Amino acid sequence: MEKLWKEEQKDGFRLIRNEGGKCLGLSDGSRVKLITVDGLAFKDFLGTGELAPYEDWRLDARERAEDLAARLPIEDIAGLMLYSAVYEYLNAAGHIGSDQTAGILFIVCAVATLGVCHMSYESVFLFLFGATQGKMLMKLRVVDQETLGRINYLQAYQRARGILNFGLFWYFLYPFLLPFSYLWASRREAQPWDTMAKTRVILKNGQDNKTK
Repeated sequence: MEKLWKEEQKDGFRLIRNEGGKCLGLSDGSRVKLITVDGLAFKDFLGTGELAPYEDWRLDARERAEDLAARLPIEDIAGLMLYSAVYEYLNAAGHIGSDQTAGILFIVCAVATLGVCHMSYESVFLFLFGATQGKMLMKLRVVDQETLGRINYLQAYQRARGILNFGLFWYFLYPFLLPFSYLWASRREAQPWDTMAKTRVILKNGQDNKTK
């Protein structure tokens, strides 16, 4: 069949122009090969020499996505779940009108993501091990305020939420208020998040540690 695509060498990449179809780009160092089907050029991502549905730019996006998803291992699917489509939804609704708005949205999404990561990490580690990795290094552990025993998951969650609520202020101003924050913490019997969760931070030998 007649070849229906042309290739142009650009600065650092190759541009493949399909007649009446998509333009493809390949960097000079790319290991992806081209295959020709029905006279048109396609990227052979799988390296099989055959055209898979998700490699076929003639198909609609849904059909290609379904084929690709069926080939992904569970680890890759879990990673894709962390991607947020908020930007695309707002853009489609006409709410993204400037780079400034997009920047603000990015910051909001980033802070929200960090908050979720903090809540998950803090609560799970406190419930399972009684300490985060930093506290383990400092030989500290979080215990129940009254029994001095292991805390339950609700307490771990409440403490993590308290740190998030009270700590957002410190996260942004901590570099400037470090001396004052340490002085403030050292004079308190318990931090606000410990009071909220009815927990206490002690050394592993059982002594109170009021600065944590």
